[in-house]
Amino acid sequence: MTGSCILSHLGRVAIVIHQECWFAGELAGTCDNTTTHTAANGDKLYGTWHSAVGENLSDGCNATFTGRGDYAGGTGRFAGATGGSAATGTASCDPATGAYTGEYTTAGTISY
Repeated sequence: MTGSCILSHLGRVAIVIHQECWFAGELAGTCDNTTTHTAANGDKLYGTWHSAVGENLSDGCNATFTGRGDYAGGTGRFAGATGGSAATGTASCDPATGAYTGEYTTAGTISY
């Protein structure tokens, strides 16, 4: 996924998210992702995100999610970054195209 968001102390950043979610079987409701936030000056902040079994729901097109994120390093001013956050959000698809849109809110700390 790609998009943009606004993070305190970073401003508007571009995001690239690689995510896998399971909505059936023993891992139902679990998601894992890696995220790269790129600040306007090109500095990157790297993060991972995980949710436990049952924390996420989907009807095949609409989803709600929650989980815990951790920040670990990056480039430029974020080279030694550490921290974490909790996130909640929603996503929905366009049945005609299969494209998803979503939004999330996260709150936590980042030290760099």
